Amino acid sequence: MKLWSLLLALSAVLAAGSTAFAEGRPHVCRWDPPVARNHHQTGTVTISFSIKTDGYVEKLEVANSSGFPELDNAALWCASYWHYLPATENGQAIEVPWSAAVAWSESAAGSRSVSVTEIPPHLNDTSVAGCGSPRA
Repeated sequence: MKLWSLLLALSAVLAAGSTAFAEGRPHVCRWDPPVARNHHQTGTVTISFSIKTDGYVEKLEVANSSGFPELDNAALWCASYWHYLPATENGQAIEVPWSAAVAWSESAAGSRSVSVTEIPPHLNDTSVAGCGSPRA
């Protein structure tokens, strides 16, 4: 089902005319702030940013807070290292708006995980998970 959703989302992006693609492995957020971990803070941060013509991100901001400043700041920090293949329009690289949701969760056993879901703006609420790579 995930593959079908991904293919459907990518075809919608292609139909929109300008496209941005992530390169390499999925984007990740490996930072779990110690204060958040020690206090069992969980939640989802939605961040918005622009993908520049060189594929790096700028204008990072929290669109929807997790309710915990530590998690919000960690999401911004992680995204500052992401890189994309630039969007193009008529063969020229263009800057495009983009969003991602970064979610911290904890199991009943206390195991923590962080997931990233890309949210292309022209797909409204449709999400494309696992696109891109962290900057080395």
